Amino acid sequence: MHQREKQVERAPQGGQIFAAIIPSVLRWRTGTASSTTDMPSARWAAVRKQVMLLNPHVLLAMVNENTSLLGDPDVDLHGGVVHELLVITDDVYPISVHVNPVTGRIAKVQTMENDHLHRDILIEVHFFDWVDDPGGGVSVPMSVFLTVNGEVWHEETRSQVTQNPAFTDQFDFPDTADPKYDADAARFGA
Repeated sequence: MHQREKQVERAPQGGQIFAAIIPSVLRWRTGTASSTTDMPSARWAAVRKQVMLLNPHVLLAMVNENTSLLGDPDVDLHGGVVHELLVITDDVYPISVHVNPVTGRIAKVQTMENDHLHRDILIEVHFFDWVDDPGGGVSVPMSVFLTVNGEVWHEETRSQVTQNPAFTDQFDFPDTADPKYDADAARFGA
């Protein structure tokens, strides 16, 4: 695997950003990444976006803080039911939030991303098994599926969700870590 990693690092197609991301992802997937490996900005941005898509309340909180992110409302057919669409502007492609008009629950979130091999690809996150918070908090989907061009790439089954937990400890980077933020790489990862 180390030989392949070196070949990928020299691949000219993606320039410096490609060379910075792929070795880190390969180390992470093969289990050779140490706990002190710095996360590249592009990977940080990609993980951040995936977390937003998998947790629609994060998207709605973002819109609540900045209503100028909302585009014109629309409608779309999903599962044989006409859903209301909240369209959120994004640097890459608008994010459509499909809301079931009968239940008021989010059925799916949809956007497009650029894949260097396949070009524009459809990213959808489907939400099922919504549970109301007994404390009156936000309802949460307990089953979540992320699809890329219609194929399931990620599945979550949530057995328990704690809302607004109290954190007593602050996170500190390990002494050996030297994280650096790269805005261009972060835009690439988003």
